[in-house]
Amino acid sequence: MSLLEVQDLTVRFRTEEGPVLAVDEASFSVATREVVALVGESGCGKSVTALALTDLLPRNASVAGAIQLNGVRPSPRARGRDIAYIFQEPMTSLNPVLTVGRQIGEVLKRHQGASSRARIIELLELVGIPLPGRRIGEYPHQLSGGMRQRVMIAMAVACRPKLLVADEPTTALDVTVQAGILDVLRNLRDEIGTALLLITHDLGVVADIADRVVVMYAGRVIEQAGVHRLFAHPTHPYTRGLLDAVPTPGRPVLKEIPGRVPVMRATSDACTFADRCWRVTEQCRSVRPVLEPGPAGHPARCWHPLGGKE
Repeated sequence: MSLLEVQDLTVRFRTEEGPVLAVDEASFSVATREVVALVGESGCGKSVTALALTDLLPRNASVAGAIQLNGVRPSPRARGRDIAYIFQEPMTSLNPVLTVGRQIGEVLKRHQGASSRARIIELLELVGIPLPGRRIGEYPHQLSGGMRQRVMIAMAVACRPKLLVADEPTTALDVTVQAGILDVLRNLRDEIGTALLLITHDLGVVADIADRVVVMYAGRVIEQAGVHRLFAHPTHPYTRGLLDAVPTPGRPVLKEIPGRVPVMRATSDACTFADRCWRVTEQCRSVRPVLEPGPAGHPARCWHPLGGKE
């Protein structure tokens, strides 16, 4: 049985301009110790999906569908204990007037009733922060961006959660620091058995750490596959477009996907990628595609999928 099962997750926001459909019947799973990457352009619904899993959406959001962790719906107390969230920007997520030691200690007190200096230092060592005995008394502004992100990870794993949700954990970090953060996440999976749902648009990060990829577009899951299969044989034209947009040595001009992700007001009886797709037909504009195995053998939501080696 999967550790996390998400079935037909739908998220709507009430706004002054009317309702916005951010996630449209998204379904996927994460197995124990598995790293699953949720990818797509900004605005496709990745972060909203992650926030829905951890019950962190604002009050103007309504959520439908089923979310199960180890076969049961997570309770509010599960957040931080069984399922933890690593936020995208540590400088705005950490409290600037509290030491990093106190902030990690608050997590331990909230979920385990007590904390200790030795346990906090152990967590800082776990995420690879040098001189943890000194860092415990420092404030976020005294740390580099990479170390602040490691502190966020230490807070997230303080209670040894079953699932970590990491929202763009390497954004704005240089390449060497980024590699270090990925090593920390990989080691956490090996040492404490934590599964990881990675929210990112960086396909280089996906190739480095993920076991499986879930591609989202306009709130819908449009393709799922193991990372090697997806990179070798993308089936949905949108996935092909994402891969073609990655900078490649010897390709002087980057390819781009024309247009932008639409803002959905309601569920559409059409392919939401139709206006940007070079393979579009009238069927795409009038009938909602289903997520089913394509020519490469893995699920894709497309009426005219690419061939297995195309």
